Amino acid sequence: MKVPSILTSLALALGLLCAPSRAQDKPLRPGTAQTLDTRIGKLQFTHDFASGYPTKETIERLYDERDFQRACQVYLWSIPAVSFAHGSTGRRRSARATATSPRS
Repeated sequence: MKVPSILTSLALALGLLCAPSRAQDKPLRPGTAQTLDTRIGKLQFTHDFASGYPTKETIERLYDERDFQRACQVYLWSIPAVSFAHGSTGRRRSARATATSPRS
């Protein structure tokens, strides 16, 4: 089962994305939910952030954000490869054109 890797991924994502919306002056009562305002929206947890679990909506939002971040990385990492391939194609076409052109 992939529960530890899922929880690790969620913890990492939350650590990177979350900025607490209020100061933690007093501890939350057991059974109360905590909401964090982040750039991807409000994330809700059962109990408090440290000892609670994310709600189903929060999990889906975090997975969507992770997918978006991975898609951005794939796009950025592919730019040099596409540029290299385009340059190689252009050089091959240029070499063929000069090799088959009549000599003067």
